[in-house]
Amino acid sequence: MFEMLDYRRDHRVVVLNRADAKVGLTGADIERVIRVPIASHVPSSRDVPISVNKGVPIVLDNPGHAVSNAIRELANGRLAGESAPQARGLRSLMGRRGARR
Repeated sequence: MFEMLDYRRDHRVVVLNRADAKVGLTGADIERVIRVPIASHVPSSRDVPISVNKGVPIVLDNPGHAVSNAIRELANGRLAGESAPQARGLRSLMGRRGARR
């Protein structure tokens, strides 16, 4: 899809969401099929739909939750394996102006 949309390679980020060994897929399986490294992983949790049903985002309802931490790190530009956030964070990758080239 990235190729079809002509997204520059330096503006591509793959986030693995709600996939783990319980659903029969590993990160390695997905990377092998899509041939793009997974930059970040948001874990699966029953607490997310509970939070949604309450009408309160999990990052506010339970700030210390693993899902909240993963979302916060992604929003701050910290990708898997990095010890410090990227210079401009996720916003620089997702912005309209730089997304297509």
